[in-house]
Amino acid sequence: MRSHKRIGTLPAGLPGIALAIVAGSTSSLHAAGAGFQGLGDLPGGAFNSFARAASADGSVVAGTGFSPSGNDAFRLVTPGAMVSLGSLGGPFDNRAWGISADGSVVVGWSVSPSGREAFRWTSGTGMIGLGTLGGATYFSEAKAVTPDGSVIVGLGNVPAGTEAYRWTLADGMVGLGDLPGGSFSSAANAVSAEGSVVVGYGSTLVGVHAFIWDATNGMRDLRDVLIDDLGLDLTGWTLLTADSVSQDGQTIVGNGTNPAGFAEGWIATVPAAGIPGDLNGNGMVDINDFLDLLAAWGGCADPCPPSCPADLDGDCNVGITDFLILLANWS
Repeated sequence: MRSHKRIGTLPAGLPGIALAIVAGSTSSLHAAGAGFQGLGDLPGGAFNSFARAASADGSVVAGTGFSPSGNDAFRLVTPGAMVSLGSLGGPFDNRAWGISADGSVVVGWSVSPSGREAFRWTSGTGMIGLGTLGGATYFSEAKAVTPDGSVIVGLGNVPAGTEAYRWTLADGMVGLGDLPGGSFSSAANAVSAEGSVVVGYGSTLVGVHAFIWDATNGMRDLRDVLIDDLGLDLTGWTLLTADSVSQDGQTIVGNGTNPAGFAEGWIATVPAAGIPGDLNGNGMVDINDFLDLLAAWGGCADPCPPSCPADLDGDCNVGITDFLILLANWS
């Protein structure tokens, strides 16, 4: 049975304030046990702050406050002591959206002299612009970062529209493409711990759809993956955006429209692709897998291929080609 819990809202008319709710952990932000506190704001300006992300242990928070200069990305270790992350030198407007596991890397966007630009901040480098994908309008945003701070995802302008990207120090900002059909418009919202799986949304002929990306398969419509590759029944569902992904890249959450036509959040599991020939799923190809293949030797029963995991080449027959594939992946 599904259950829904209403969390509630702050009373109308209150100024924006960043909040911290903690339970059962210790750090400079909180003592052991449950707790709640406002995080304050940057000095000066109207009182207005928003917390967007927290480090793995909750000891460091990043978000946006309001300083005398305007919207100002902040990093906070001690409540009431928000520290501005600076700017990229354009009209003052900066937002922090993501933070690394240890709190040392913050990402978001700022306005540089050229336009809105994604940034990566550390205490050693300060705020560094990540550039853009080369569109006529100078525009990029960073939306999320891996726990070690090495991979950043977001969106940027290209000549055809807007495109999801993946950034690394080695390769810089690399566009991930878009889904087939529709106007060219995609955005990356989240990334797995190792940076190998990216999720977000892209444009199709029938509107915006959630996507999943990896280096092997590129950008794919998540609904198609769940139906065509994993055999799930999503009749009536439209998956609009994928907004977060688990550290292992296998659990994705987002928003969409349910069969009744109402907006509804969803959660999907996409198992990692296994090693070809690992028939018993123990993470290696060895003698036990060879014995399983021998036991399945010959023609596959209907329906094929689901009934025949040893049919590694997909021809509905377990034979010498399947043996060679297994042998090529021997651990």
